[in-house]
This record gives sequence, C-alpha cells and structure tokens, in this order.
Amino acid sequence: MACRVSIVLLVIGMLPMKEARAQFGNVPVGVVAKAGDTFISEKEFLERFEMLPGLQRRREGRMEETKLELLYSLIAEKLMSQEARERQLHLDSTFRLSFEEVRKMLARDQLYREEVSGKVRIGSNELEQALAQAVKEILISFIYCDRQADAVFLRKQIKTSRDFDSIQIDTSFHAVRDTATVIWSDANPDIERAAYSMKKGEVSSVIRAGTGYYILKVVRVQKSDFYTSLQPSVLREKVQEKVRERKEEARLSDFVASVLKHKVGYSRPVQLKALASALRKVFAAGQVEGKVALTENSAAEVRRECRAMLEDTLSVAGDIVWTVGDIVDRLYTTGFSVDSTTVKSIHHLLNGQLRVWVQQEL
Repeated sequence: MACRVSIVLLVIGMLPMKEARAQFGNVPVGVVAKAGDTFISEKEFLERFEMLPGLQRRREGRMEETKLELLYSLIAEKLMSQEARERQLHLDSTFRLSFEEVRKMLARDQLYREEVSGKVRIGSNELEQALAQAVKEILISFIYCDRQADAVFLRKQIKTSRDFDSIQIDTSFHAVRDTATVIWSDANPDIERAAYSMKKGEVSSVIRAGTGYYILKVVRVQKSDFYTSLQPSVLREKVQEKVRERKEEARLSDFVASVLKHKVGYSRPVQLKALASALRKVFAAGQVEGKVALTENSAAEVRRECRAMLEDTLSVAGDIVWTVGDIVDRLYTTGFSVDSTTVKSIHHLLNGQLRVWVQQEL
C-alpha cells in the first residue's frame, strides 16, 4: 500500500490538474498527495518543510530527495492515523489522557492570547521613555535590610547624600551595604524603576524588592555599551519586546489573581515536606554537580522513600486530585532538576512548581 500511495503522490505532483482529476478523481486545487481518504495540501507540506530540522536540507543536491522523504513521512502519518481511528484507538484511556493534556495546553495558550497578550498595548510615549532608559546604566550604592522596620529606621537617619555614606549600620539591623550596576531590563523592576527616576547623588525612599528592603543612592550614570552598540531598528525592536514581556507578566499576574479568587487549589504541607525531604536525600546522595534532573532511577528511589504515602493526596486543583505518586511521576516526566546551589532549597522549588501546576490546571 505504501508503494501504491507513493506512486499516486508522484503522479499528482507531476501531472497537470486536468489529467490528475481524470486518473484520481476529484482532486482539489493545491494538492500534492493523497493518503487513503485524506489529501495533503501544498500549504501543509510547506509549513512542515519549513519546520523540518536537518543541517543538510538546504543543500541543492539533496533538496528533492529531502522533499520526497518528507512527503513519504506525511503519507505514512495520515495512513497510520486512519488505521488507528478504524481500530478505535482514539478511545483508548491512555490516548484520551494524553490528548486531554495537549488540549488543556492549547486551551491555556488561547486563554493567554485573549486575556493577556491580546490586551497589552504599548504607547508611543512609553516606548520612547524605555528607549531613553535602555541606553543608560546606573551605578548605585545600596543598603539592604531583611526587615522593613530596620530599613525605615535607617532611612529616617539619612538627611543628606553624605549621611548615606557615613551612617553606621549595627549588626543587629540584619543589613548589608554594597554597590551594583542597574542595567535596563536586567534588574528587579522595582529597583530599576527607582534608579532610573533618580538623579546623581539622590537617595531613595525605602523600596521593597524581592524578599527584602532597599535604600538606594545613585553614584553615577553611564552609557550602556550593549544597547548603544545596536542599530536603531534593532534597539527599538529589543526594547519593545522587553516592554511587552513585562506588561504581559503584570497583566498575567492580575488576571490569574482575579480568575483564581474563588477557585479551590492547594498543596498539603505534611506530604509536601515529606516529598521535598525525599528529593533532597536522593539528590544529595548523588553528589550534585551542575544541573541534575530527576531520572527514572532517582524517581524510583524517591518513590521508595515515600512508599508509605504514595497514595496520599498532595495537591488539589478544583476537582483534580494529585497523589504523592502522581507528583513524582510528573516531576520525572517534566525533567525536574536542581544544582548544587539549590539542593538545600528543594522545598521552595517544589512548592513553587506545585503552585504553577495548580494555577495552570485551574
């Protein structure tokens, strides 16, 4: 059957449409092949060809051969899918589960386009301001505090720029002093926003960023070697892309908060802590160096460590329930990984991953 179809393919592609219709029936316009009861259009072929990996496919000597190989592959796909449908394999529980996961991802993508990216607009003034900031870097001196009360107290003692440099920081404040270069789009948005709004020598108010509180002083403003080296059109494109990315992140955060407001989603702390401990033990035993992902063997070790609670509920997302065993399987299939610097913080990594999965499911 494969040989017969490949001959049909070649003839349809080579014959004038009138002769093709005479030999093979009612062939639609723009068709390059037929597999069973399905036509393969020029558009589908071109889209697949452009996505085709392969270092040699652009070589003229192999171009026709590569195209034929792709057509044979497309025909085989169509015939096999038709055979699978005839056998009703699309009703198989494993297929339905896998297809449902793909369907969810496509639906979430569409939701993102409609509610996030589709609603983000970049004004001309906003873009011009970003362009002006991108070509500058800000050297800052800063005081970082773990606790807001400490930062507020220190800021009250700073009356002038000179006070910022001379103020003594007692060890009881849990504070550190350091310097940094704020590069547009690379810094924490709150730090960046404050730094680019200040003049040389100016001291900021207390800024909450990340897990702590900052007091900034602008030391120097200098040009950005990277952004000033770009052609104007490239610079504009990169800056616009980054502005859109940030606005989409902000829009997504607001949208997720509103959508999840009345939804039920959580992870159980006892099971979460036990799984995190098992993961830490397994990764630590392997002497982590560089980035290491959960393998089939290490996942099996994690299951053994958690064997007493594999069937316990770990996370809930609406009417979906994931057991400890389900989560271990999912961590393995998604390539959950750590490095030497994050082994000790596996609990936070795991908690963050579960939060994302619960939010996505909801």
